[in-house]
This record gives sequence, structure tokens and C-alpha cells, in this order.
Amino acid sequence: MGKRRSLRPSALFQRRFRGRNPSLEATAKLETITILNYHPRIFLTSNAKTMSATASAPHAALSRLYATHHAWLQGWLRRRLGCAFDADDVAQDTFMRLLKSDAAATLREPKDFLVTVAKRVMVDLFRRRTLERAYLEMLALIPEGYAPSPEQRQSLLESLQQIDAMLDGLGPKVKQAFLLSQLEGLGYADIAARLGVSVSSVKKYMAKATEHCLLFSLENDVYS
Repeated sequence: MGKRRSLRPSALFQRRFRGRNPSLEATAKLETITILNYHPRIFLTSNAKTMSATASAPHAALSRLYATHHAWLQGWLRRRLGCAFDADDVAQDTFMRLLKSDAAATLREPKDFLVTVAKRVMVDLFRRRTLERAYLEMLALIPEGYAPSPEQRQSLLESLQQIDAMLDGLGPKVKQAFLLSQLEGLGYADIAARLGVSVSSVKKYMAKATEHCLLFSLENDVYS
């Protein structure tokens, strides 16, 4: 098989971003395109630990919170999402996050807390869908003979989602510096020239990104 071509999906930038949060749409799509454009064959197997619900009954406080506020949260989400299925999924994920913490036992304003957690879950949902849309648009640009297999597609999508989650919270230039280093193999001087910043700034970006990714790995048991 011939050498895989390096695809430049600049056409994707010409489309108007649509969705509930244009800024989020733009950020997630830019991040996806950046990753795929730098390294079109990141066919990695995600080694993130899969979090699953335990079979044991949840804490009594969480059980009471669920019984008292689950229906209310579903209604609140339906009004904002306009989709009962999405509302049910977000509500369930919200309580699953609470299951992994001890917050339910000490809540004074449960509705406010549930709304805060649910908003974070919604942001994650929108990011995943935006990432997947950008990924599918990228795949559509790849010639048929070069397209990855279904298994490779799924593996790549999982890897993109993991990278997106790991880099979430970093500034744009910090992300770009990290991706240029890790995916394109550029040195600090080349990264500085590409971003139009000083080498010392790149060193700071890389230190911040490395610390951020290490903390993410430790908190999420990525390497266990």
C-alpha cells in the first residue's frame, strides 16, 4: 500500500459552527482537526480505566437524593435540552458522578448542586458529540482506499475522546504547544516559531501541559 497522504481539512473551518454553544463547538472541532491533521493514524487503544457502577446499593443519602430530586432534575433537563432521551441520560450520569463522591451526605442546597453537576455533564455530552461530528467529517475527506477499518475508527474515536478530556481546561496555546510536541515531534524552537512566541513561553506551556496531563492520569487511573 502506498504512503498515506497528509490531509489538510481546511474546508471544515469554512463552515459555520452550529449548536447550543458556538464557542464550545469551535474549540472541540479545532482540537479534533488539529489532532487528526498532525497524525492521521492515531489508532491507539484507549487504556483509560472504564468506570462502571457497582452492584452494591448506593449510599443512603444518595438514595434519598435520587428519590426526592431525580424526577425534578429530569424535568429541568428536558426543558433545556428539548429531548427526553438526552435528559434521561444526563440525569442518570449526574447521579452516577455523585455515586463516586461523598457529596450527597452533606448537601444543603441539593437542587443547586444537582444543576451544577448536570451542567458539567451537558458540556461533556456536547463536547463528545462535537468531537464525533468533526471526526466523521474528517473521515469523509479520506479516500476510500485509505480509510481506516471500523475497528480502527472506534479505537481512534475513543483515543480522541481521551485526549480531549485530558487537555480540557488548558489554554489554546498550551494545547497547541503540547500537540505540536507530542504528535508532530517539533522541538521548542520550532514550536515557538509556529506559535509566534518565545522559547521560554513554550517551556512554560509544556511544563503546564505535562503537569495537567499527569494529574489527569493520576485522578482517572489512566495507567492502572
